[in-house]
Amino acid sequence: MSESRSFSIIEILQYVRKNSETGCLKFKEHGILIAELFFNSGHLIHARNGKVVGDDVVYQLLGNKTAGIKWDRTQVADGESVSKTDEMLLLGALGILTTSDAEVADLGFEIEDEIPTQTLLPPPNVRPQLPAATPPLPEKPRVVPPQVAPDWDGDGILDLANPPQVNPVQPAIPTSLTTTAPTPAPLSATVSPTNTPVLSSGASLENMGKLRALLGDEVLRPPRFRRWNGLPMPFVSAYSLDPYLDGRLVRNVIDLLWRERFSGFLSCVYNPVEGVVLMHKGRSVHTRYADGKTSLRDQNALRYLSDIVVPESERNSILIYPLEPDFVHSYAALLMGETLLDKFSSQGMKINKLLNTLEHSQHTGVVRVSNEGESGFIFLSNGHKLGSYYEVEDVLEESILRVYQIVGKVGSLIDVITSPAEDKLFETTKRPKSPVEIKQQIIEIAQEVFGKRASRVVSLIGQSEEDVASLKTYCNQARRVGQMFIDKTLADQFYERAMFLLQELS
Repeated sequence: MSESRSFSIIEILQYVRKNSETGCLKFKEHGILIAELFFNSGHLIHARNGKVVGDDVVYQLLGNKTAGIKWDRTQVADGESVSKTDEMLLLGALGILTTSDAEVADLGFEIEDEIPTQTLLPPPNVRPQLPAATPPLPEKPRVVPPQVAPDWDGDGILDLANPPQVNPVQPAIPTSLTTTAPTPAPLSATVSPTNTPVLSSGASLENMGKLRALLGDEVLRPPRFRRWNGLPMPFVSAYSLDPYLDGRLVRNVIDLLWRERFSGFLSCVYNPVEGVVLMHKGRSVHTRYADGKTSLRDQNALRYLSDIVVPESERNSILIYPLEPDFVHSYAALLMGETLLDKFSSQGMKINKLLNTLEHSQHTGVVRVSNEGESGFIFLSNGHKLGSYYEVEDVLEESILRVYQIVGKVGSLIDVITSPAEDKLFETTKRPKSPVEIKQQIIEIAQEVFGKRASRVVSLIGQSEEDVASLKTYCNQARRVGQMFIDKTLADQFYERAMFLLQELS
């Protein structure tokens, strides 16, 4: 994704919101209109791209590197496809959610002693003052993109080759929430400093070692799957792989991620194939695969997915989403965890006290809160909170406020799910070994069984092709050579172990 393009669009959105503009942003490519974004008083209310409408259009535009942009203040929307909630989530994902945006959002809930607190703010009527020695901060000048007048000419074309230099607006969260106490003092919620995808952070990338050098373009694309549901995936930055890597064969990518001890998930999505692999330090935890005719999970799904050769025109359909290993371990509770507490009423349980108890017990897993189709998740690792997420169409968006909104509703239920031990994560799915690995292991078995007399058998196995049929043929010949020239018992032992190993390729 081109940095100049992605930042230019974000800066334009900032300008439109800051100046409460009303009109339409038109995106054209080779003179053809490809997308339109409609604004009313600075708020995005409608977006369309051919047959696609809604906030997905904006995510798609972030990766467009060539389209020209034109502002038309005379055109108004003929519909509304972006709700206020969708707009807030979009702004949070792009990192441009401001304090005023967050405060305008209707929280609509009350919580008694349930809001996570770290520091107390001053009483409502007391205005915090800076230290006397600190000079007052200068007022920031109004930001105007170059070549665009303050009132923004309706026929002006924005120059994306020279994007305006705008300091990015840091997203903010309201510093106070309503409680049911008679005279409540505002409490601050502990949240991530940004609402952008945070699990794919700089620290995560630093831990990727050699794999980091093979990463291609960053793609801000929610991990949505159409052929199944019930597997909410966190929204983090995705990356394609560098073109020089032969990534068309999915097995090559899985082997690479295994060698580099990658944590996160791999997705392969193109018509009609949809596949996803959740990985922890290079090993497969959970896999799903569907192609319109087949729908598989775990080991069988991984075998199908590994054998796929992606068409040349679809090579960018393979994406990797880096996550912290601790988060993957915690997330695994949703797939294979054991329920510690089941459907407890949020009205009868203080969630902060529950979280404190789980912290003292060094719990790893998930606290899930649900109410009439809404779900929120608090992920824990050894008792420490990794983040709070709200589920939107099988995508997890980071939002501590949304989670506590569900907690405060009447009839909400709380579940506590424990993740399996780390060595138990890989019992349902194992990375399929390649024929090259199997062949090398057969040679090692021959050297172990025959010792110093293994040269003839090793030489024979080395001549085989790297496929199941050829390996079976040469193993059979190696058994006969061993029976004739070495030892019958040892030859039979070698053959039995080799055939057992070859079952992994069947």
